[in-house]
Amino acid sequence: MSGSWSDLSLGFESLIRGRSLLLWEDNTAVVSILNNFSTSAPGMRDDLFAIMELLELEDAWLQCRYVKSAENPADYFSRMPSKAEWVLEQRVADTWMNWWQPCTVDRFADLSSARLPRFNSPYPCRGCEWVDAFTTSWVGECSWINPPWKDISRIVLRLQQEPGAAAVLLLPWWPSRPWWPALMGITADSIRVSVDPESVKPTGLAVQMEVVPEVLKRAGRADHLGVFYVPARGPP
Repeated sequence: MSGSWSDLSLGFESLIRGRSLLLWEDNTAVVSILNNFSTSAPGMRDDLFAIMELLELEDAWLQCRYVKSAENPADYFSRMPSKAEWVLEQRVADTWMNWWQPCTVDRFADLSSARLPRFNSPYPCRGCEWVDAFTTSWVGECSWINPPWKDISRIVLRLQQEPGAAAVLLLPWWPSRPWWPALMGITADSIRVSVDPESVKPTGLAVQMEVVPEVLKRAGRADHLGVFYVPARGPP
């Protein structure tokens, strides 16, 4: 990245100017570096000096504390064992799963969130046909894909690499994302949709961790999601 962090300070000024900042970090080496403002690693010195420059410019104070990775709220989504943090009402899922052609397998689900009898789960569970959708072929199927949003790039790449696979995907309508042009290159049709709050149920883990699903925060907003149809483009 060209320039210094001070060049970015205007974007953060209203958030950190004159404030005391507390950073929870699960890497003990990083905690030590940020609390002592010292590092013996040459490759990290420029970044450390940039942080110090930004803090001085904004008259801000930073303290870093160690937290176990399993207890770090910032790692919440990487620890989610289920599809994501919410389940779509079956009636709504059925409509979209049959809009262009019937979907045959739910690729990103578990026992509580699967919208089809056949499903892939990120971990072994009862009724799961396959563990980890990325480790099996999608060719010859029409997959229902309502995935964790962090996996969208990998999903689009998989569909590009398997032209014999069809899919119906429920994704955020996000033209600014790097994966968007590739998705548009294989999509035959799409509809912009919004989700009624009554159609979304948080997973048990989301309730337990007191997390409000992002899709619920956006519920009711016009056309904030899209349903995309990727047909098979070659022989199965």
